[in-house]
Amino acid sequence: MVFETVKSPVLAPDGSIAGLVGISRDITARKKAEAALRSLLREKETLLRETHHRVKNNMQVISSLLNLQAQKIEDLKAREAFQECQERIRSMSLIHDQLYQQESLHWIEFSSYLRNLVAHLFHVYQIDAHLIKLRLDTEPAPLSLNTAIPCGLIVNELVTNALKHAFIPGQKGEIVISLKRKENGHYLLKIKDTGRGLPQDINLKEPASLGLQIVTILVNQIGGQLQSKVDGGTEFLIIFSEHSLLRE
Repeated sequence: MVFETVKSPVLAPDGSIAGLVGISRDITARKKAEAALRSLLREKETLLRETHHRVKNNMQVISSLLNLQAQKIEDLKAREAFQECQERIRSMSLIHDQLYQQESLHWIEFSSYLRNLVAHLFHVYQIDAHLIKLRLDTEPAPLSLNTAIPCGLIVNELVTNALKHAFIPGQKGEIVISLKRKENGHYLLKIKDTGRGLPQDINLKEPASLGLQIVTILVNQIGGQLQSKVDGGTEFLIIFSEHSLLRE
């Protein structure tokens, strides 16, 4: 049995301590309940971690199936579309993989995720690092899953578009990704390239390309703002905030 005791001094007329008085109560049931609750929380975290692991594995299977199907497609544009779908799935899979490996299951450190994602895209599209440089300027950004996945897909679309279309073959250039936290608690995500630039008449509210349509939808999904600049290349600015983060 477990007891909790509260004691108080008994004072003599001269102010000295004459004795002690105490009250004890049986807290065995409470301690058992606390232990059971801790056990349930550990079990929940184990199940959640395993769920992230299985989601990642399932996404990898889907990506592999798309890759097998793409190998049988002769039309170049159709094959590229399959590859782009693979990379979108891969960007989500990376988040679940990172959640599975880290201690916290409630949020992801997005800046480290960005590095892994962009490095993977450079590898997939066989970018010559001597021609196209990558510069990352990011601050720690703990994001919940509901925010991190759309943001990851946004980065995937914009960086993929830059790698495929921004630079003339053989041209030297740079892609810069910046993630900063502003004073008002919002985040500012910048993705810039020094390539040929987007058409001046592009309309981000009604973009023609599928990639930019996806970006617009995802920015709206996280309640963000999307802006673009065309000046010696293309720069996209996304301002968003994290509303659903559960801090431990």
